[in-house]
Amino acid sequence: MREKGYDYPTVEAFVVQEGFTPHIPPRGTTPKAHPRDPEKRPRRWVVERTHHWLHQWCHVFLRWHRKAANYLAALQFAAAVIAFRAAEVLG
Repeated sequence: MREKGYDYPTVEAFVVQEGFTPHIPPRGTTPKAHPRDPEKRPRRWVVERTHHWLHQWCHVFLRWHRKAANYLAALQFAAAVIAFRAAEVLG
């Protein structure tokens, strides 16, 4: 976590109690800038990209279907077409 809003002793104690190492910067500090490699282009995360692809399907994005089963069928169909197109590109 990089949120300074979680910089409280009780939160840090809970994180340590659960077996994690806290990476919470203390309040009042500025984050250090990481140098960026100019040869690497920024990538969208897999989930964001998939949501973008699903939003191109009007039936899924607007949820026109009244029945949950019909919406689920449209969602599964859209996911299948997206997976098929991705397999075509890779293969």
